[in-house]
Amino acid sequence: MSTWPGWRCPGQLFDKVFAINVHLFWVRPADAELLRIKELLRRSGVLHLVYETPGEEKAGQVAKAVTAALANHGFTAAVTTAGPPSLICITARLPHDNDKTAPRQRAVS
Repeated sequence: MSTWPGWRCPGQLFDKVFAINVHLFWVRPADAELLRIKELLRRSGVLHLVYETPGEEKAGQVAKAVTAALANHGFTAAVTTAGPPSLICITARLPHDNDKTAPRQRAVS
């Protein structure tokens, strides 16, 4: 993961980004990683963060921390859960102005 923030893919935007049991999103600020994800998602792109936690209490803690971090970076998030052990999927999206390659609407005067 240490080289990922420097990974380059010129001109590429992605529809989906998945991270499964990547704990950095809830154990510390993931500012650099979330900024990079924002750069890589197209307008309708979705970020899926999936965690398998040891129980409902931990699932709640993870969901709270991750959704707060996402909100701090402009994402809106929804949490889906499944039972024991507690499996959670946090689905996040950015406002539609994120896609730099999408055609822009022009005002007609």
